[in-house]
Amino acid sequence: WVHSAATLFDSLDTLYLAGDSGNGNDLHEKYNDAVEYALSLPFSLHPMKTFEYSIRILGGLLGAYSVSGDERLLQYSIRVADALLDGP
Repeated sequence: WVHSAATLFDSLDTLYLAGDSGNGNDLHEKYNDAVEYALSLPFSLHPMKTFEYSIRILGGLLGAYSVSGDERLLQYSIRVADALLDGP
């Protein structure tokens, strides 16, 4: 479970919003790096963690897409949702 990087996916929307706060932090570059890394990870579904995958990985991707509008996140979330529906 630890190897699925759930915390990374879970925190993408927060990182985006923190970078957009206007307080001089240039977190947008870090956000883009995090997205690139997250999207490069292979997605493998663990049969006992479907709920966790749906709320942390899929939810994190859709949350980040909702605040950023980044189409890459939407496309990856579709892949994740299809994998969840297909099952392990």
